[in-house]
Amino acid sequence: MAAGVAQATLPTMAGMVLAVSGLLFYGRLKRYSQQQWQRLNILSNNWRSRC
Repeated sequence: MAAGVAQATLPTMAGMVLAVSGLLFYGRLKRYSQQQWQRLNILSNNWRSRC
């Protein structure tokens, strides 16, 4: 029984590492996307105010 638990631990840990890595990547990508949208809005507002 202990051998089965040991065998199941490695794939579980690998899955957890991938899940946490994915969450970190998602957070950075979301933050970057929001920053780019804000930058685009600022540029758009500046352009509209000149017209």
